[in-house]
Amino acid sequence: MNNFVEIEFKPDTLEHHALPNISYPLHKSELIAAYGQEAELPFTALLKGLQAKSVYSETPWISLEPAMQRLAELVYPLRDNADRVLESEECWLKIAATDLTKSVITVQREDHLIASMTPLRDGRLQIGTYRPIDLQTADTLTRLGIPPSPDHGVCMRENNWEYALDCSAGNGNIYSMLNGQPYLSYWKDGLGISHDGAIDPVWYSKRELQILSPSQTLTELTVHQEISYQ
Repeated sequence: MNNFVEIEFKPDTLEHHALPNISYPLHKSELIAAYGQEAELPFTALLKGLQAKSVYSETPWISLEPAMQRLAELVYPLRDNADRVLESEECWLKIAATDLTKSVITVQREDHLIASMTPLRDGRLQIGTYRPIDLQTADTLTRLGIPPSPDHGVCMRENNWEYALDCSAGNGNIYSMLNGQPYLSYWKDGLGISHDGAIDPVWYSKRELQILSPSQTLTELTVHQEISYQ
């Protein structure tokens, strides 16, 4: 995060926006706007900075989640729990609750469930998230949601689900897991059921988790896609 600067806001500013009292990473290109006399706080840029900090900083990532949650609300007020669709030239994802008792690919970090995905009938992905999305998870989800090519499918696979299955089997997931980073895991018989049929009590208990508001997930992924720093 060499191009980010850690800033702290005055107590009255934090209170006005109901933001936690932490240091916020802001990209250097955003500093002028952030400190302009008439400028509003750059909520989208602050959220993007925390997405990156959640992956690349030594700060405990869970401690950043309240601020990420609040910033998502400030970027786009969360109105309801209706399903959403992220649709752009680079990505298509349906955001809705997924059935964790059936075949599912998850994004996990340490002992926490970050996101889950299941296939739609056409092989595209339906995703749900359970915690605010960090930069690495956002990269993964949007990459897996790449629109299929009429000639070559998705990265030479028939559809997004088949591509996601391939990615979940990659060795990079092991390294990410060992380093405390988000990683993909495939649960053929549902979350918490190992390939040999044994029950993993830690993950099986998470079947009852409810997804975050699809509006929040859409906001986080949109911010990730729309803001790109060189």
